[in-house]
Amino acid sequence: LRGTESARQAKLAEGVRAGAFFDELLLTDAAGQPVSLYPAEGFKQLASEEKLLIPRAASAGAPGLTAPQRVSTGTLMVSFVVPVEDGKGGRLGVLVGRARMNVNPAMTRVVSGLQMTLGRGNGFVVDDQGRIVLASVQQSDRLMAEWRIDPSLPVLAEVEGGRVYINSVEDGTRRLLYVRPVQGYPWTTVIELPYAAVMGLAAE
Repeated sequence: LRGTESARQAKLAEGVRAGAFFDELLLTDAAGQPVSLYPAEGFKQLASEEKLLIPRAASAGAPGLTAPQRVSTGTLMVSFVVPVEDGKGGRLGVLVGRARMNVNPAMTRVVSGLQMTLGRGNGFVVDDQGRIVLASVQQSDRLMAEWRIDPSLPVLAEVEGGRVYINSVEDGTRRLLYVRPVQGYPWTTVIELPYAAVMGLAAE
């Protein structure tokens, strides 16, 4: 924070390259005002939840994570907020790491791993508020749509920490659902599979 702008930019660039997780790093001063951003052409305005978490990190030293928020069509972003200290317990500012969820390599690998079960399955991730926050490019129109399991559906089976259900959609066709909590985090992975594909496999 006490260096030149070019020195701060170099440090932020080093952080983006080293972590390979964040798309942008934003540095603020102790008052919560942005002082440096990498890359420089990134999203300079603070998101609404960032504005809430940055003062908390600066004053109480509490790290935070925003809920997913839409930054463009088909792209959601989460921000990790942590205090920056001087080594003596004093807080110099706050560092905000931003990850665009459907662009971030680590998260796109998660989405890819949920697709094409039995050659036809579609997978996505639901957050703790019941919103779809990770989906394939083909399903990007479902991002931020509400998704909740019907509590009246009976559990067909329990497989590897997840539960299997059968439900019907608007046109009367049936789907197999595999719903599994994300370990250590309040999100849920969901795979939807046409029931006919399962029956076809059973018939082989």
